[in-house]
Amino acid sequence: SGKGVTVNSAGQFTATLGANTALALHVGAKTCGGGSTDPEPAAGASFRVNATTSWGENIYVTGDNTRLGDWNPDNALKLDPAAYPVWKLDVSLPAGTSFEYKYLRKDANGKVTWESGANRTATVSSSGTVVLGDTWRD
Repeated sequence: SGKGVTVNSAGQFTATLGANTALALHVGAKTCGGGSTDPEPAAGASFRVNATTSWGENIYVTGDNTRLGDWNPDNALKLDPAAYPVWKLDVSLPAGTSFEYKYLRKDANGKVTWESGANRTATVSSSGTVVLGDTWRD
């Protein structure tokens, strides 16, 4: 909302939120700010994949880099469904890093379904970011 918050000496505050809104707490923050609605990472890859799911399913990404889980579904990174059906995740990777990656779906029981097709490839630009706008491949 852009409104300031006052914290008392006991570390407590009161907030009134409208319907369908959220509150984020930033430990150690000295000021409040609205920020942008879809920030880009300082350096790395911004994964954006359009993927429809059923209740209890989540979308993950993994790849040939340690920060992407080294192709291990147990180490895959979960994407955020807040903009469903577009799932998003920003991953810190050094500028110039080339990598392969693929999306996978996990259900509530942990069953893994890999997307079809060849591995995807990308390179973090010399300016430090790559934004990937993908669509799930059945």
